[in-house]
Amino acid sequence: MSESPAPINTSSPVTNAAVGDPDAPQGHRRLAQLSVLAAALVSLLAFWWAGNLLRIPAERGYEASLLQQPGTGRAVGIIAAMVLFVGCAVVGQFIGGRWWAYAGPFAAAVGLSAWSARGGPSRYVYFHAESAGAGKTVFLQLMVEQLLLFIPVAAVWYLIATRTQRLIARAVGSPPPPVAPDGRPEASGKLQAVATQTIIMALGVLLLCQSDIKRCALAAVFFAALAGTGIAEYWFKDDKAVPWYWVGPLAVGAIGYLMNYLTAGADAVQTGYLTGAFASLARPVPLDYASVGMAGAIVGAWIASDRDAFHAAALVGVFGIGYFFLPDSIRHVHGTAPVRTMPPSNTAASTASEPQRGR
Repeated sequence: MSESPAPINTSSPVTNAAVGDPDAPQGHRRLAQLSVLAAALVSLLAFWWAGNLLRIPAERGYEASLLQQPGTGRAVGIIAAMVLFVGCAVVGQFIGGRWWAYAGPFAAAVGLSAWSARGGPSRYVYFHAESAGAGKTVFLQLMVEQLLLFIPVAAVWYLIATRTQRLIARAVGSPPPPVAPDGRPEASGKLQAVATQTIIMALGVLLLCQSDIKRCALAAVFFAALAGTGIAEYWFKDDKAVPWYWVGPLAVGAIGYLMNYLTAGADAVQTGYLTGAFASLARPVPLDYASVGMAGAIVGAWIASDRDAFHAAALVGVFGIGYFFLPDSIRHVHGTAPVRTMPPSNTAASTASEPQRGR
């Protein structure tokens, strides 16, 4: 009977070829770029088509908040955003997950930005609130919308990121340690990583988002999330905090809306142009944080991660749609011996299979 293949490790020929051969990673990167681009394009088209079909927003260019849609449009908008995000993540993982483990959530986040672009700048959100008599409570409404939008974002990202860590660890034969090398508890390290990400991202949005013009808001949130997540992952790489990097974009937006509710003057909503120390955090709308904010966090985590391990694992066939969405009990990593239960044998057979001992 042939022996089961041993777990792949970094000293194996396949892994060495994936990491050391300049042609293999270059071909892998080109395929990854093309597949991720295709996945993102499919997601953009899906969200744009759904926006036209469902009339989201009802007034294109003047309604950037889903909870301000007229009538049943509020519930329809939130539910459609959740369903489309999960669906585009699955489709994106099917298209590009073989070459880049984060293709699905990245493509879904890019697709969600289509609704943000269709909604226009945030000043009209505040104009609408003033005309409806909501006043400063619009900031609390935006905070609720932020929390709702991040339900599918957090679930999808946590699932993909945790399984990616497991697949890479099993493929290279180095399971993650339960305690950080410097002795910090694992939970403490994750908390520090997320706090670092949130603080740096908040500072980036405060610095960069000086206007509510849509391209300015999207660029500010994206690059702030990229920088905050990249620095956090670089400093706390051993703490395996990647599955929790959805917290940064969520927290920055939610805290920004809350602080503006507590500190902004009454005329801020009347004019639509926010002023004050925390105004920049409320210029992006929840769709901005959930879309390009999450996309920037994914790219930042990828840039600061051990990309050689990703390339090595991908080239030996670790990543695939089934490995992310199937239960652990019915899947195994290519190149890793599946766990098998040996059938019971009788005493005679066991004795015959034992090696002869010296007399």
